[in-house]
Amino acid sequence: MNQKTNFPADGLGEQAKQTASNVARGASEQVSRQIDTRKDKAVETMGNVAQAIRQTTSTLKEAGPVGDLADRAADGIERVATFFEGKNVGQLASDVERFARREPAIFLGAAFALGLIGGRFLKSSARKSQQDFGGYDDYRFLSPDDLQDDIEPSVRPRVNTLPGTGRP
Repeated sequence: MNQKTNFPADGLGEQAKQTASNVARGASEQVSRQIDTRKDKAVETMGNVAQAIRQTTSTLKEAGPVGDLADRAADGIERVATFFEGKNVGQLASDVERFARREPAIFLGAAFALGLIGGRFLKSSARKSQQDFGGYDDYRFLSPDDLQDDIEPSVRPRVNTLPGTGRP
């Protein structure tokens, strides 16, 4: 007596799973494309930086060892750009994972250093943003009495106070 009924809801769960899988796959592909686009822009920027350093290297070579140092820096930037240029997001992730397994101490140290640098960058850019838009930090701890001192007495509103208390 094990009969199967054919209700329209029977395949609904499977259809929902398939739809969710398709949505997740589409979102993953879109994120991967965006990361690849940003990676390509970063590679282009690194190439431009290396080229600019090489252009200034010719004048720095006359200054002594600074020119050689700048030349080595340009070489290093170009090597990093070349490394990133030929890889997609999945390949980069597996390379980072392999490096982290091979050299965990260096990986954790580098991650910590990048976190500190990123935090400092975000902190300094937030301060700059507040200064550009008249940040609120300067006025946060002012009391109404402090603000009254900045208003001319002829324009200041008159406040009636209770006798002997000095309070309104």
